[in-house]
Amino acid sequence: MRTTHSLDAARQDLALGFRLFVRHKLFSVAAVLTLALGVGANSAVFAILKAALLQPLPYNNPSELAMLWRTSEHPPARGINTVPSQGDRL
Repeated sequence: MRTTHSLDAARQDLALGFRLFVRHKLFSVAAVLTLALGVGANSAVFAILKAALLQPLPYNNPSELAMLWRTSEHPPARGINTVPSQGDRL
């Protein structure tokens, strides 16, 4: 008996929501677009964070990776691209 009452109330709520949705078209479009943008932004951020932080690096032994760099006393002039010298290669 109680389940029938709950289903009937849910059906009435959905019918009222649909009638209001059709009656107020501009608000409905704004609400749907807002939800779509929110879901899309959330999915994009999660995909980026998953790829950057949650998945392991695609190497056999990622814990053995090291970052190498070389510093110079005289950095190159601004706007000039330099080609690596023979000493820069491993």
